[in-house]
Amino acid sequence: MIVSKYVIHVLDANSKIILNDFEGKNNFSTEKFIQRQVKKIMKHDFLRKAKFNDYENNLIRKCSDILSEDKDNFLSTSKEVASYFYEVMVNKGELESCDLLVASILIKDISYVAILKLDYKKLHNHMIEFKDEKFNIQMIENEIAIQNTSIQQAVIIPINNLEAEYDLYVLDINAEREGRTSTFIKEFLDAEKVEDEAYLTKEFIRLTNIWINNGIPDILDAEEIRRFRNDILKHNNVMDLEKFSKEVLDYEQDEQFKRFCESYGCDKDFTINHNVVDKKLSKRKIQTLSGFEISARLENFEDRSKFKIERNANGLYDVIIKNVDYLYDK
Repeated sequence: MIVSKYVIHVLDANSKIILNDFEGKNNFSTEKFIQRQVKKIMKHDFLRKAKFNDYENNLIRKCSDILSEDKDNFLSTSKEVASYFYEVMVNKGELESCDLLVASILIKDISYVAILKLDYKKLHNHMIEFKDEKFNIQMIENEIAIQNTSIQQAVIIPINNLEAEYDLYVLDINAEREGRTSTFIKEFLDAEKVEDEAYLTKEFIRLTNIWINNGIPDILDAEEIRRFRNDILKHNNVMDLEKFSKEVLDYEQDEQFKRFCESYGCDKDFTINHNVVDKKLSKRKIQTLSGFEISARLENFEDRSKFKIERNANGLYDVIIKNVDYLYDK
């Protein structure tokens, strides 16, 4: 990944916007920071594909073309993007103050524009100088950045994208977790998220994990439901929800599962994306309330000669790792 150009602007909802009059200085630490954040975003489970509304006239879409292809107008166009973000922030009240990073990047010979909403001091620091009536804002690496802090809202826009089904990638963690439409996507980007095969498959796995963990108290029943779900996902091209619920759930569980799916809008059959299945079902990690954590490839959990769960005499469960030839600390 090559960071061709970048700039940050300071957007404070309680004060005035500070637009940068200078591009960011490319150095090893800032380039690595941007690369690291973009890679995290592109791998995030809540990253969604989306399409611009009113494609030809969409402000962010038009600005992204200029940001990528017109180097002389990169800075002025980034100011236009930041000013519009600030306008939406002030008028709608949902978007929080931030440093807005706008970057032109190259990944495997494909040009992208990245717009990242950075939480000041959690991920980075900045230095502001005012000289000759101009603001010079430069990003500084935060050596004591808060652990496990990640970017909450971002957009990655491929330039000259040939994929008809989507125009951009969007990340809005809280909105995605809560299943709602956000100001960031609806107002700032003026875009709609795409519900493609990959998303529907990933969402089904995520939601069924939540439902099984919270709705099936019997561990052996839960294991059987997981195993049946995984078999369907691996060996079928279509997820038949009626077949899934009727064959493995009892009447009460079936009714609860249907209500749960309806509440999340995940109540229709869908084509299974096997790339997602291969990725999401390659490994498994389980935890017990007694303090143990076991992580292994899913195939090892499903191999009855290696792993087993039994109900013991006092009504609790024994988790058994079988046929172990060696054990060591790691």
